[in-house]
Amino acid sequence: MGWKSMANDALGHWKITSILREGPEAVRVRIAPPSESSTAVAVKNDAFEWGGAYISFHLPTEPRLHRSYSVISPAESRELEFLVKNLRGGQASRFFHTEAKAGMTLEVVNLGNHLWQPEWNTLPQDFIAFSGGIGISPVFSCMQQAMTSELPHRFTLYHSSPSERRRLLKNDFLPFQAHDRMATYFLSTDSNNNDSLGANRIKRDQVARWLRNKPGIQDATYLISGPHGMMEEVHRGLDALGIPMSQRHTEYFTDRQLSHETEAPLLNQLGTLRPHCDVEIEQDNGVRSFRMHGSGQSILKAAHQAGIDVPSSCRGGICLSCQAQIVEGQVQREGISGLTEGEKAQGMVLCCRAQPLSPTLKLRLVN
Repeated sequence: MGWKSMANDALGHWKITSILREGPEAVRVRIAPPSESSTAVAVKNDAFEWGGAYISFHLPTEPRLHRSYSVISPAESRELEFLVKNLRGGQASRFFHTEAKAGMTLEVVNLGNHLWQPEWNTLPQDFIAFSGGIGISPVFSCMQQAMTSELPHRFTLYHSSPSERRRLLKNDFLPFQAHDRMATYFLSTDSNNNDSLGANRIKRDQVARWLRNKPGIQDATYLISGPHGMMEEVHRGLDALGIPMSQRHTEYFTDRQLSHETEAPLLNQLGTLRPHCDVEIEQDNGVRSFRMHGSGQSILKAAHQAGIDVPSSCRGGICLSCQAQIVEGQVQREGISGLTEGEKAQGMVLCCRAQPLSPTLKLRLVN
């Protein structure tokens, strides 16, 4: 597990210093920590010493939204940069694209890193990365860390975007592309040249074909970040090559599970259909209750459908925004989780990565 997230009241309000266009569909936001807060700077330095970090905000929207974004600025930068894609119907996306301005401050509630592993700082890695769309952000961050490290890391990237015009971070990659330990393959899904590597989407058969004769694939370190369908295809291609799950590191942007993470979703431990569950969630502003079926959706998704504002950002077990303490009842944990084994033993659970097993469930939100 990489550097754990750190929620801290002293992180304060960070100032937006610039918002610039990044291609036709995204903006690049740069923020600076409060100059009077030595704690904020110290926590930033700890969190962003490695690649693949993220930052979480409480945005000044109505209602207030909790959102996390992958940081793309180098570790030594005092200010942080991240990309926000323009998503149709996305309230946080609309805020950054139409309302946020330089000089405005944003409340930072969490800094963390669950992607970069500590052993990568001591042992050279042969990284093979697959990314799509906005999923390039954490992969670029890890690449930047690897290629500026004193260790002789190698990095191979396969990235898919709708077109060359819409590809993100084009200029940021330029200084690294001539590196003799780096190889980049940029795919365009609208390419008309079906014989080229740059044609079509990343599919399982392509993954197997690209890597089958590549030396050292059984010992390589794999980074996967992008749309759900793309990540599913990459994992199935790696399955065909016999790549162990322990060597795959996935960055999630959704609570939708990949097929290898689903463990008997319709049955409980006794092999019978799970019952409906009456869920009670305790928050600072009181207790809310709702009923959900014990199968097929996460507690987080069911709570949102019931109109209950459970904090969430990545919805993929990474940002820990929806962390809760189990007061009563049982849950089935599913997929990747940023919780430690010790936290799980103490009854901590992520609402985005759990479904109820018992007829009643009482939770107390931590954040």
